[in-house]
Amino acid sequence: STLAQRLAQRFNTAFMPEYGRTFETQHMVGKSYQPADLVRLAKTHVAIRRALERRANRLLIEDTDPLITAVWSDMLCSTRDPWFAAFDEVADLYLLTDLDKAFVQDGIRYFGDKVARQRFMDLCQAELDRRALPHVKLSGSWQAREARAVAAIEQRFAVKAER
Repeated sequence: STLAQRLAQRFNTAFMPEYGRTFETQHMVGKSYQPADLVRLAKTHVAIRRALERRANRLLIEDTDPLITAVWSDMLCSTRDPWFAAFDEVADLYLLTDLDKAFVQDGIRYFGDKVARQRFMDLCQAELDRRALPHVKLSGSWQAREARAVAAIEQRFAVKAER
């Protein structure tokens, strides 16, 4: 979330926060997710994103998207609704954050243990590969991750970040 906000600032554009965090606190406290819940979350994310796109300056930085929500469905429900297979409003570039930073629990985050984190990362990577979507893995220090993200965005979209 912090990196996405920083990138939006550096590229002077709109930022789409992770709607799943809002959905979790407003709708899921004390409940178990079902595939239909994840579709509802994803559809609301898309509606918010479409509104934000009108304010974006050439690009919109999203913290996550319905493609990754599909992976969450795999993790939380061991299945996904068919709606996700038809979802095609994918991002032009995915920034996949590596597991080389410690997990920080904030009361909302899931899957903090090493095995679950690796499984989620592997499922994300597999989804991006299966759909042949452009992506860059971000590793190292926070500064190195941001620098690699900026370079990838600048190259992919022929835009310049503000320093």
